[in-house]
Amino acid sequence: MASSYFDLIGFAELAFNYFNGHIDRRTGHPFIWTYLLTDPPKMSHEGWDAVEDVGRLLEGLVMLRVMTGSDAGLETEIALRDKLVSLQDPKDGFFYRPKLPYTVPIADIYDQMSALHGLVPRYLADGDPVCQRVIEANLSALARAASWDGTDYARFLHVGVRDGRLLSTYEGEVTESDNPESPDEAWFGRVLRPALQYAIASGKEEPLVLARAVARDIAFRSGRFGEDGSFSRARHGEDSVWTNGHFHSRSDAVASTLRLARHTGDAELMQWGETVFRWALGHGTTFGWYPEFIGRRNVEIEGCETCGVVDMLDAAVTLARAGRADCWEIADRIWRNQILENQLRDIS
Repeated sequence: MASSYFDLIGFAELAFNYFNGHIDRRTGHPFIWTYLLTDPPKMSHEGWDAVEDVGRLLEGLVMLRVMTGSDAGLETEIALRDKLVSLQDPKDGFFYRPKLPYTVPIADIYDQMSALHGLVPRYLADGDPVCQRVIEANLSALARAASWDGTDYARFLHVGVRDGRLLSTYEGEVTESDNPESPDEAWFGRVLRPALQYAIASGKEEPLVLARAVARDIAFRSGRFGEDGSFSRARHGEDSVWTNGHFHSRSDAVASTLRLARHTGDAELMQWGETVFRWALGHGTTFGWYPEFIGRRNVEIEGCETCGVVDMLDAAVTLARAGRADCWEIADRIWRNQILENQLRDIS
């Protein structure tokens, strides 16, 4: 009889409890921080909760529903979709943070991409016409906000939009804990996956052009990666905690670039992505743990973000499907030793 330990659907279903209980019913926003060791335990907000985390939780709930066949999170899923729709300005297509104690009314560029990460899977799952409308408006807004070099390269030079102005910095309006002090090209690789997914599903060429141009800029012009795949130090100085080797911003861009390269048959991008992936492997553990930052402090006292771990799992699966058979074992070690083992199942 097979062990239930590897019943991935069963483990996934447990996550509905987290998603459904993680929303602040006063605002409709998730809580970014959870403090389990306080008495009593508590949760609190930060600027990312206003748009970015709404998109992340929506993505997770849609994927849970598709994976498990359960509607246990459908009410929360619809509420998160409606929250994102309510935050989009129909005049320019951007999603704006509302004015709250923990953020200011601004259209953060990274927020836009995370919103798409939630809305596009919902469209893929259900053909949701509400999602389609806001997705197309937002992708058009991002294409307008990008700085283009022909059709081969595109870069986001601004961190956000406010009062119709593209902002190069946040002008002191949000704290460093909310956002980096200036744009980092690798962060904006977050647009790649939803743009690619929507292009495939809709048959529209424009999102694919945007994804390819952003990926090529990150890979070949941004300076965020060395020729050996290493995470380069930031131009802002070695003390910049946001841009000096942040793992998830790099691994997210790499995982999505590999998906794009496999779909388009771009051997150059595929080779670049594999080079960075294998360099990053050497800075984690054989059982699938990866540091939150590389170069910030000694790895023995560095944290680990689950998002970076998931990126490496995603990249490993894409490479394995592209013929790099050794990557199946890498993916297996990550989900067994990190994804499953990190799930909190006993609070006694």
